[in-house]
Amino acid sequence: MPNVGKSTVLNALRSTGTLGRKTKVAKTGDQAGVTRKIGTSVRVVEPEEKGGVGAGVYVLDSPGVFLPYVEDGETMIKISLVQGIKKGLIPDEILADYLLYKMNLWDPHVYRRYCAPTNDIQAFLLAVAQRDGKLKAGGVPDMGESAARVLSEWRKGKLGRYVLDDLSDEALRSHELMVTSPPLSLNQGRKAWKEQRKENSISK
Repeated sequence: MPNVGKSTVLNALRSTGTLGRKTKVAKTGDQAGVTRKIGTSVRVVEPEEKGGVGAGVYVLDSPGVFLPYVEDGETMIKISLVQGIKKGLIPDEILADYLLYKMNLWDPHVYRRYCAPTNDIQAFLLAVAQRDGKLKAGGVPDMGESAARVLSEWRKGKLGRYVLDDLSDEALRSHELMVTSPPLSLNQGRKAWKEQRKENSISK
């Protein structure tokens, strides 16, 4: 998956497993897509003559591979909230609206510094804009910046530390069923339909 820390792990392995190599060799960032291609091999363990193993250990950094098909919009929103896809594919206001819904389920007091519990995303973002100074010229609330602020605060753990997925027994059983019998994508459905038509025509 994109943006799960592959490049960060590589840098850490190199720093601790090699002699005098403390600089980063892999570029890192808090957004998906920083690593654009497979890099050259990087030594993370010294060879035996330098106190390491054999001829040394080398690893490759690679871009994240994203799922070609996401079964529903809510899953896509969750992936975007944890920065698993490129910023901007889903507007911040939509992400903040979903996050407000989840915070109300978890504990609405996590955002009490902004306002009383509410289901109104516009009222919530207005309160964020007023408290944190996310205002345009003339004091007009900047809803986009307010939404970005909410997402940033949540990702830092300042709006509670909760799991986005439902981990109840029923939800886990439902997920297991989905994994064993995944839904068809549009292309897969078309292919299956064409194959069925072909079989029907042959049988006639």
